[in-house]
Amino acid sequence: LLEIYQNITHFKDLSKLSVVIINAPCMGFGDIVFGMKFANILRNWYNCDVKIITTQKNNFITLGEDPNNVYELHSKSKRYCR
Repeated sequence: LLEIYQNITHFKDLSKLSVVIINAPCMGFGDIVFGMKFANILRNWYNCDVKIITTQKNNFITLGEDPNNVYELHSKSKRYCR
């Protein structure tokens, strides 16, 4: 998708692009690490605004994510894979 926009002159400045990553980890830390890496790649390579929505907000903050960029999902029953 980003390749399409990069070929259009109007979209050369991707700093105006906002991305939301929805992360629902499944009983481990790998999904959280992947979400952090993906967010950092988008920020560093494309200079865009990235927010993360997850059921494990504190784990992202522990890894150094700005708390203002992380929003917590709430589930009625389980915190994982929802």
